Amino acid sequence: MVDFEDIVEPEWLDWYRKTPRERLLATEEAWNNYLELGGSLAPDPDSQSPFWSREELREFAKETSGAPFRVSGKLSDD
Repeated sequence: MVDFEDIVEPEWLDWYRKTPRERLLATEEAWNNYLELGGSLAPDPDSQSPFWSREELREFAKETSGAPFRVSGKLSDD
């Protein structure tokens, strides 16, 4: 019989051993960390998309360029 450890990479073992509930909670925690570190859920504009006009791309760039970012662990506006 093949052991689970033989077919799964070590860094994934912990994930596969979790219950679905534990995986959901871990995923939620990861998303919260991402957002706290300044991550955004805004979509990236695609200049090749037929759904974005040049004006919309410019407006999106203006809106997101002023977003705060982290410098040495602190939020900054410039």
